[in-house]
Amino acid sequence: MLRILGPMASGLGKRRARGVGAGGYHRWVIDPDKAIREFMKDIGKTLRPMGFRGSRNLWTAVTDNGKVLIQRSTHNNWRDGAFHEGARGFMLSQQAIPEAWWRYLNWRRQRDGLEALPLEHADIDGPHLMDFHGLPSEPVSPTRHWSIRADYSGGELAADPEDLEFVGEHLAWAVGRLARRGLELIEPARYLKELLNQPKKEIGDWEPIVVLLSEYGPSSALDEAIKSLCDSHHEDSAAPIVEYARSR
Repeated sequence: MLRILGPMASGLGKRRARGVGAGGYHRWVIDPDKAIREFMKDIGKTLRPMGFRGSRNLWTAVTDNGKVLIQRSTHNNWRDGAFHEGARGFMLSQQAIPEAWWRYLNWRRQRDGLEALPLEHADIDGPHLMDFHGLPSEPVSPTRHWSIRADYSGGELAADPEDLEFVGEHLAWAVGRLARRGLELIEPARYLKELLNQPKKEIGDWEPIVVLLSEYGPSSALDEAIKSLCDSHHEDSAAPIVEYARSR
């Protein structure tokens, strides 16, 4: 975790800021851009022990069960839904790609005359349906907009110390929770079970339900899912999905 209090804080510059922080510790001066870079390093320190590789904007974990992506998008000069000059911010998202879904995507590629892609390839995308379900909102939402305001009050550009404290206190927990959610979703049958447990199925749910159910061979549940798929999709779009499911 990036520490912003205390004289031994690493990576936060060599100069002391104005005044004294909580607990009598001097604060180090650090500008918002530098703070964001340091927090990106902290994200990597949290994710690497969990099997993720990457840096800055994208971290990837590939296992026998599938792939999980943690991605960062930047949002500068923005805070609380309004323009805020000098603010630096980012959001984190997670995407889970079950191994069975990857095999289906490659089947479709080869059906269209394209080469199969390794699971690690950037073009291998997930269903984008359950990634954020079940995430806690307390103490913070893992997908919140993390922002650091610019503080010009002392005559030099510095990051707002309250923002540094808030991000430093909560970011590692949020990143870990987001990553664990992705790893949970690629466990065998987990994505399928969560889709089936949704009280109301949307049109986009039926393709992954059919694909993931087909892993277990013919069944009445698969037949019912295929019927729902065909009832909600145009024949041309449903046909290759049904073809794949019936070929398993």
